[in-house]
Amino acid sequence: MKTKMLLVAALISGAAVSAQAGVNFGISFGLPLPVAPAPAVVVPPVVYAPPVAAVPACPGPDYAWAPGYWSVGVYGRVWMPGRWQYRPGWAHGGYGHWRH
Repeated sequence: MKTKMLLVAALISGAAVSAQAGVNFGISFGLPLPVAPAPAVVVPPVVYAPPVAAVPACPGPDYAWAPGYWSVGVYGRVWMPGRWQYRPGWAHGGYGHWRH
């Protein structure tokens, strides 16, 4: 009885293994073909000129002018105009840095 069960188990496992196994073969030959590098294409960056606008008069002694800049909007680039920003208590700290 044990031999019969072992034989059946071996046949089932052998069938499962052979169902998963596959035979692959192939032949390839040839020489490696030289690949020419693609020529480098240099595209100059797109430079957006800021719109010409007059700087309004300074509203007070503690204001600093923040220049305009290009920003990225939903439909492309958008010009953000410059404005006066209130900066109380700022003093020049030397070496080109500003400090509070």
